[in-house]
Amino acid sequence: MPWFGEAQQAFGKETPYAEQQRLGSLERQVVGPLKRLAPASEVRLVIDALERLATGARDAVMEALNELAGFPFLRLIVTARPDTELARGGSRHPPHSCCSPSGECGPVS
Repeated sequence: MPWFGEAQQAFGKETPYAEQQRLGSLERQVVGPLKRLAPASEVRLVIDALERLATGARDAVMEALNELAGFPFLRLIVTARPDTELARGGSRHPPHSCCSPSGECGPVS
């Protein structure tokens, strides 16, 4: 996606340095640039091996994923081992499950 690189550059130029420093990598490199876009076609973002996140990064990444799930043009595909805790409170989702932005999860059909 050539336009995504342009969106990253624009985000870097338009966002004050102090604000960028407060953001996590996912917000700075993906969420921020995607907020500036409204592509005509669907975009698929794949995040593999969510279980390999550092413990301290889990909350920030889950918040970013929840924000990304609300983008109407984005289809978010996340993989993790079946025993991975994906939500606060320790809930687990079965393999091949899909969660809506409201937190409701169910099997993928």
